[in-house]
Amino acid sequence: MIIPWTNPCSIIYLTIKSCSLKEYDLLLQRLPYLRTFSTEEFIIDKSNQLNSSPSISKCYPQLASLMIGNGSFSMTDFELILFLTPSLARLKLISYKSILDSITNGSDWEYLIHNKLPNLKIFEFFFSYHLQKENEAEDLTLVLDRFRTSFWLKEKKWIVACDYVFRQNVIYIYTTPVCTKDFEQQWKSIQKACQTFPFITIFKLLSIDNEFHSTIHRIHGIDDLAESRVLRLLVLGGNHIETKGAQYLADSLRNKMKLTTLDLRDNKIGDQGALYIADALRDNMVLRVLNLSSNGISTTTADHLYECFRNKNKLVQFDLKGNDQCDAVAMYASFQIRNNKSVHKLKLNQNRITNIGAAYIGDMLKENKTLVQINLTGNQIGNTGVQYLTNVLQQHSTLAQLYLGDNQIDDQGVQYLTHVLETNIVLKELHLDSNSITGQGAKHLADALSKTKTLTTLKLRGNEIGPSGTKYLIDAQQNRTVSPC
Repeated sequence: MIIPWTNPCSIIYLTIKSCSLKEYDLLLQRLPYLRTFSTEEFIIDKSNQLNSSPSISKCYPQLASLMIGNGSFSMTDFELILFLTPSLARLKLISYKSILDSITNGSDWEYLIHNKLPNLKIFEFFFSYHLQKENEAEDLTLVLDRFRTSFWLKEKKWIVACDYVFRQNVIYIYTTPVCTKDFEQQWKSIQKACQTFPFITIFKLLSIDNEFHSTIHRIHGIDDLAESRVLRLLVLGGNHIETKGAQYLADSLRNKMKLTTLDLRDNKIGDQGALYIADALRDNMVLRVLNLSSNGISTTTADHLYECFRNKNKLVQFDLKGNDQCDAVAMYASFQIRNNKSVHKLKLNQNRITNIGAAYIGDMLKENKTLVQINLTGNQIGNTGVQYLTNVLQQHSTLAQLYLGDNQIDDQGVQYLTHVLETNIVLKELHLDSNSITGQGAKHLADALSKTKTLTTLKLRGNEIGPSGTKYLIDAQQNRTVSPC
């Protein structure tokens, strides 16, 4: 680069088409009054990076504003550039990448800005990349969570949004101005602007505090509007949608038969909002993930949702956690064991699962042929919950280990279990520690043990079987191998 200027030069604003890191360093040396620098493209020469990179100990405090129009480089490259100008007050970056990498990591940017750019007041960026794998879309929730911290939302008040362009399989992550309109006003505005194409336009809205509301953005491109029926993934967590917003959303989702993921966590949609969503998705048979956690949904409505979705054989994640009184963990697990054939062990210990949750699990066990272990230790299923499970387990062909310790089970519950021991030919371990089983319950077990050769481990630690119960069990195992503990 040959520029015929005096030294020192009094230029304060400079725009050039392209610039390398070495040239950028030279410009900063020669232009001590430069306040704003803009380039359409910043070039990093990887083959000569070590020789051409300036020393990070060198810095130029004069520059206050930096704009890079097309930088297809890594976070490490950005650090080399930004270390040269610690006094930046405004930064604008545009980057197009073929894969997801550290450039979209909000935590890395937070660390860099906090420690190296203390004067930065305005940060505008647009990052674009192509999805390489199907599960990368679901990983976007984790990516955007890093832009939800108090640093971004409260200290800096920088709002970040994300668009998913379906047809091109492209993700846009970018900063956006604060919008103080409420959800309903935004929704009506978008419906009016796009009335020719009635469809859901948002891919992701950030969860932010009560002082701000994030903006709804339209998916880019007329082709995507025309192809709105291929909406597959919609994440709207933490947006104060409430019942009315859920109704609007349900109306738009009613014909979206290819939607596979819907995340509405923490939106206060309530029972009526959940029913709107359920009705809209009733005929969708490809749904794989539905998250309605922390929405004020009651037990009665949760049961209705279960009945509505129980025959959807693609649904592997149905999340109702954070809704008081719902057996959300059990319901989540029931869909997993029903539709995910790779699940072999179900560990749900210490989750406050009641007899209703046991019913969910029992119902789905009818369709499962792969589960070998169920661990429900430390829950509250009681005798009724045991009955729900045993009705299914009598003929279950794969379950070998059943953990029901500390579940408020007494002699009546044990009597239900004896039917399993007498008919099930694969169950090898039964754990009943810390329940309320007496000598009578031990007698029920002893009678069943005399009729089965399959069970090899029976654990009754912390019960009340007493001397008589002990004798019943010892007599029952005289002609078989059993290990009472």
